[in-house]
Amino acid sequence: MKRADDSLWERFARYRAGRMADDEVRAFDEALRGDASLREAFADWLAVEGWLQADAEALFAESERAGSTQIVAFPAPVWRWAAALALLAGGSALGWWLRPMPGSPGGASPSAVVETAPVPAPVATLADTRASKWGAGSLPTEEGSRLQPGRLDLVEGLATVRFDSGVTVTLEAPATLEVETAMRCRLVKGAAVAWVPDGAEGFQIQTDDALLTDYGTRFGVTANEGGPSQVLVLEGEVGVTHQRDPETEKRLKTGEMVRYDAEKLLEGAEADGETARSGASGPALAPGWVALTTADGRGADTCVRQGDAGGPYGGSPLLMVKHSTDYAGNRRKAWLAFDLGGVERGRIADAELVLAIEPSGLGYASVVPDATFQIFGLIDESADTTWEEASLLWQDAPANRVDDGFSVDPARTVLLGEFVVEQGVSSGLRTVSGPALADFLKADTNGIATVILVRTTDETDRHGLVHAFASREHPAAMPPTLRLRMAD
Repeated sequence: MKRADDSLWERFARYRAGRMADDEVRAFDEALRGDASLREAFADWLAVEGWLQADAEALFAESERAGSTQIVAFPAPVWRWAAALALLAGGSALGWWLRPMPGSPGGASPSAVVETAPVPAPVATLADTRASKWGAGSLPTEEGSRLQPGRLDLVEGLATVRFDSGVTVTLEAPATLEVETAMRCRLVKGAAVAWVPDGAEGFQIQTDDALLTDYGTRFGVTANEGGPSQVLVLEGEVGVTHQRDPETEKRLKTGEMVRYDAEKLLEGAEADGETARSGASGPALAPGWVALTTADGRGADTCVRQGDAGGPYGGSPLLMVKHSTDYAGNRRKAWLAFDLGGVERGRIADAELVLAIEPSGLGYASVVPDATFQIFGLIDESADTTWEEASLLWQDAPANRVDDGFSVDPARTVLLGEFVVEQGVSSGLRTVSGPALADFLKADTNGIATVILVRTTDETDRHGLVHAFASREHPAAMPPTLRLRMAD
């Protein structure tokens, strides 16, 4: 007996198993969002499929006794139980899958023959998620879920997939991963860090332009839709086979990396620890509050990097901040200036400093834990007007401790507050507020307030994430902003 709508059944099965092409997935996602009846039918199908999967062993045993792997007989009590299960789950469109059978009320018989598609076996587990938000993938997204072949679409945060081979792959949003087997997956876009233990050598990650084969132990890969992709060996050895030359494998060892595009492997290099990755307005003010940004008046903002590689950074849309104990050249801090010339400082009753988190495109979040940042106020007012964002470097940044990744001169600064950016978070706002900030601003005498931003949290690997915040040059995001509540 055929189902009422075989094409719909097949679409559900292909979508659930991740066998649709990218354009089909997008079209089906849009259809689900816009059609309530389609969503209801899909929910019914998932309920029935879950029951079938739970009883897979018994069903296949029955099928084998009948001499076929495609035909399964359902006794009438089982049929009624399945229907009740789906109805209890909120289903109301069961007719297209289960029909009344001759011999029972409404025409039912003691058994019915239903064609079933083979259920793919799970090959991995969604082992861990951090600050995760998900798009329209085909796989479950609850931590601990078993994963069949299919698609995960991570919009925000981190997610670790543990394959049954023992391999773990940590996704860093935004990223899309297709789970294929216990020894293979496809990174459609985004960044991932893979750890391959002894016994799982040969695990492969396919990207659009190359196949990566791990020979142990850890590597990072970034699949960019709009530019070159790359692979970086954090530890061990990885083979890279480009699609244009499938017979040739380039071997990379610890610390080596290679970029590639659709045409060829590009120049490889020893990675410097800040490997490139690719990938506006704040909340409305309450009555009685005013806002100042680093883009107003004599305001300014920039970051500096130890060794000044690539600096100065005054024209950058991002303020990049990083602490690294072992790799001095990776250290970064930021300086911000606010023009208080038009503010009656004595009337400041409360204050908040708001920063907009942006993706830096540098390093991997999975090797940096939840990160703590501190804000310091520069109390040495003689230095407020001596620095300029267009030329500021590490050695001459006011109150900078040039031999340290996060310290500033305690005699010339005061701690105003701190905040945390959770592991994997690459967007949102963070706020520092309280009496220390308000008192610092009220004590200003020259109309310029300089604050310094540092990250106190170290990285566990030199290729750890560089955190970034929007600067006044950012084309869309909110620049660093002071919000002040003025007393009457």
